[in-house]
Amino acid sequence: MEFDLKNIKILTELDKNCRQPYSDIAKTVNLSQQSVSRRINKLLQEGVLKQFVTFINLEYIGFRVINICLKLKHMPQAEEEHLLQLISDIPHVNWLCSLSGSPYDLIIGIHAADVSHFERLFNQITGIFEHEIIDDGWFNCMDSFQLPYPLQKRKPEVPSSIGVKLGPKLALQRLDYLILQELASNARITNQELAKKFKTGIQTITAHIQRMEQDNVIQGYKPLIDMQKLGYQWHLVLFKLKYVDAETKKQFMEFLKSIPQTFFVVHGVGNWNMQVEFYCKNNDEYGQVMNTIFPQKYHKIIKTQHELIILKEHKCIWYPAAKVEEAIQTKLGKWNSQKQPLEQPIKTLIKRTKT
Repeated sequence: MEFDLKNIKILTELDKNCRQPYSDIAKTVNLSQQSVSRRINKLLQEGVLKQFVTFINLEYIGFRVINICLKLKHMPQAEEEHLLQLISDIPHVNWLCSLSGSPYDLIIGIHAADVSHFERLFNQITGIFEHEIIDDGWFNCMDSFQLPYPLQKRKPEVPSSIGVKLGPKLALQRLDYLILQELASNARITNQELAKKFKTGIQTITAHIQRMEQDNVIQGYKPLIDMQKLGYQWHLVLFKLKYVDAETKKQFMEFLKSIPQTFFVVHGVGNWNMQVEFYCKNNDEYGQVMNTIFPQKYHKIIKTQHELIILKEHKCIWYPAAKVEEAIQTKLGKWNSQKQPLEQPIKTLIKRTKT
């Protein structure tokens, strides 16, 4: 797909904050507001822009982020698509991608309130695939950073505030959760539209959003860009590290973030210790990235690595879709004591009330 510099600049501005008005973007890229709106609509129609999402620190609302990888038996395409849709429909699945490479075919990101909740979700997911699973692995995310899309040369001083950050659960109000659910899948919904939907004032909505931004519950507003349509390969590398101290791991993580092709870096515990996403234009560029990692001093701490390609992103949303009531539940002990059948989606435990 041919792309001009104006489109690149528009995507770069959206990557900084996709909630900003088109008028602000127009001033930055030196176009009219109408031209910016027309270009963005075309990018949406062509699938280059997939969605506008809000990154929410799930740790602050009582969830842990865990990635599950599955190796599957070969199955007919129609059956695979049906099973993927069942997985995608689970509210607590926040990320779902098909993979190519060894040893996994799927990566599934979930958010769980605790170990018991994780077990129920894991059983629900593996139950959907039943006897189709050859192997599985999991990864508990402890710390992560998303960097800008590699649309333009990255500035060294660009901060990286989006990602999983450990911290205490914050006390939010019902309206906060309602706002988060709407913003999660549509970051460009206006305060006016939110006020109308929840029958409250615009100033009230604005105050709630600003407070959640200040508390870092809301980390940022980002577009989901299909970089494959722009000629990029999406690589995923899972590193298993040797037993090294926390400072060495931190230094290795900072090194990975400094690589221009790096898009996402995650540190955690599980079957692997570091999960890294790269956008590369071709295999040669990816080879250069890997050659950058292994000849330098940190390569000695790498025990093994699995190199995969993300073929398709089926779902990406940083909130339990259509499950506001679950997030409002503050007595997690009572919630977790109400066990649900594993073959059914977890049901809402709090009745919906009028706003």
